[in-house]
Amino acid sequence: MNGERKRWLYTRETPTLFAGSRFKYMPDKIPFGYDELVNAIAEAIEMAEKKDGATVVDTTKVKSESQLNFAEVREKAQNLWKQLVGEGETARPDVANTILKKIEMIMGRRMKLSEFTEDQVDLLALVVIDMEEMVKT
Repeated sequence: MNGERKRWLYTRETPTLFAGSRFKYMPDKIPFGYDELVNAIAEAIEMAEKKDGATVVDTTKVKSESQLNFAEVREKAQNLWKQLVGEGETARPDVANTILKKIEMIMGRRMKLSEFTEDQVDLLALVVIDMEEMVKT
């Protein structure tokens, strides 16, 4: 070649590179560029349709999730707190700190379970999930 370099996008692992693709029929490597990538993906999807009978859709259906009941989620959080942290002489401040750190990660600031408001029920539910995992371990 006349001294020109060509850049490649690898979609499969080689002895020196770690790479992968979700598309079964993507070539191992393609010239690096937006149009080349879009075309390679389109071809891979068409091949999956032809060879595997894959169904291609361009819309998704969103499942409607039921609304969380704030009172129930809050009560569950309080019960889990009592179960994990305890009270009085048997209280476990290390566990309390762990839970408070999880709340801080979710809320962006340090706060108590009792400070959650009804419009934050989804975030409180995330804390409950974390606390349930702590009970399991």
